[in-house]
Amino acid sequence: RPASCASLDSFLAHVWIQQSLRTFGPGQMSRGTFPITNIISNSSNMPRSVIKDSLSGLYAQVTRAGDFVYISGQVSVDQGGNFVGLDDPQVQATQTVANLERCLEDANATSDDVVEMVLYITKDEVMEPLTEVIMSKLKAPRPSLTLVKVSGLFDPRYMVEIKAVAYTGK
Repeated sequence: RPASCASLDSFLAHVWIQQSLRTFGPGQMSRGTFPITNIISNSSNMPRSVIKDSLSGLYAQVTRAGDFVYISGQVSVDQGGNFVGLDDPQVQATQTVANLERCLEDANATSDDVVEMVLYITKDEVMEPLTEVIMSKLKAPRPSLTLVKVSGLFDPRYMVEIKAVAYTGK
């Protein structure tokens, strides 16, 4: 399990449980009849496997579906799950991309296999170092990319989060 999930897992677990109880009520939760169960169990027939589960078990950190690898959002934490790079866009960009690369390695993929990335940033000053790091890691043809500027991420110290999709079929 990747260390980068530690604080995100506990946050998501808390939010998911609280929201589910508010939306569906404790009776529905205990009977397992709330809609998310149906969405998950009735999804595509494409074979899926979890490469890395999150620490909470609420979501997969890395999932393979056929020849595609889906990587949940990565943030600036070290392998011990500790935040790094307070107010330092260069450190956060470098660490976040390193975490993404570790997830790719866990799925027997490389940065060359990435076909799509979504970048979430909270501050403009992270763009230059993030662009430098990404350009140094991704060779042509580069993946499609969506950049979203948000008012904040789950922890206000984070300035960047990256999620990605890789294709390993040839």
